[in-house]
Amino acid sequence: MRPEKVARALKEYVDNLDKENFQSIPEDDILRGLREIVGEKWATNDPIIISSYVRSIIPPDVELNFYIVMPENTEQVSKIIKYANKHNIPFLPRSGGTALSVATPTILSNATSLEHGIVIDLLRLNKLEIHPESSTATLGAGITSFELQKAAYKQKLRANVAEAGAHVCANIATTGVITTWGNTYGCFADNFIDLELVDNDGDIKNHRDMEISNPYTTEHGFTNISLSPSYIITETTVKLYPVFDDEEAVFVPFDNLEDALDMIITLGKRGVGLSLAVLSYKYLAEFICPTPQIAKDFEDICKNYLKLRYVVDVICNKDENKPPSGKLLTAYAS
Repeated sequence: MRPEKVARALKEYVDNLDKENFQSIPEDDILRGLREIVGEKWATNDPIIISSYVRSIIPPDVELNFYIVMPENTEQVSKIIKYANKHNIPFLPRSGGTALSVATPTILSNATSLEHGIVIDLLRLNKLEIHPESSTATLGAGITSFELQKAAYKQKLRANVAEAGAHVCANIATTGVITTWGNTYGCFADNFIDLELVDNDGDIKNHRDMEISNPYTTEHGFTNISLSPSYIITETTVKLYPVFDDEEAVFVPFDNLEDALDMIITLGKRGVGLSLAVLSYKYLAEFICPTPQIAKDFEDICKNYLKLRYVVDVICNKDENKPPSGKLLTAYAS
């Protein structure tokens, strides 16, 4: 969930190795050109660094014939793409890892992996501005859900985002931000106001532009089997929502999934709860327990003693949960 910490630890380890055993990697014209765009520190063809991208965007068992480049802003992304096109070099962005390159080892993996070329790592696009007066946030592609949520919470606001480690811009591009808050705040394009985009020609565009095409579309047709997106999202402005003083969390246990789903549907129809989710006992145990053994023990207790196989997790206000006439209890009883 925090690959930059792993990279930092590896760097510290390498710094302590015997430098006489190191093999220098020759700099070529392509690398020099990339370094002119982003600076010497932020572009490399070192196979040790390249290997850290294997399985997240580089498939296993391929030659490490890549350049890794880390731009700082949208303008640098634009220049990198134009430079790559000029030299006929394939490129693909990375933001927090590309899980589908592992999960789809088929023709579809063209959308999320690269056999050779330039990996554009967007981690340095770390702009994060909270605007309480308009209940919005503007953030770069390197910002995670956790970072956005933490900054918003200081202003008693929240974002409708996915799991903590997900990069917000990448999540907008891939899943449309589907979360447990979706029943209240909506999903997909409901949750962003604008996007800053770079197309495959390196031109910078905004989602608000009159002539903009759909950023989620790909080129279709019998001769085109690539599902690569036509834009890189480098920055977004998202909606924020208030955090209320009287919010409560309620867990309702179930021994089967059907009854848990029935409750979720009933609550959704009645507009009860800010956030609704069905959690399995296994997910619950792994999420709250500090060690694998404690999680395993907790799973056994939930399954065999508490008869708790699923939990409906509801975040609501006091009026919705107040007995005896609260909406939550009324909906549950029905």
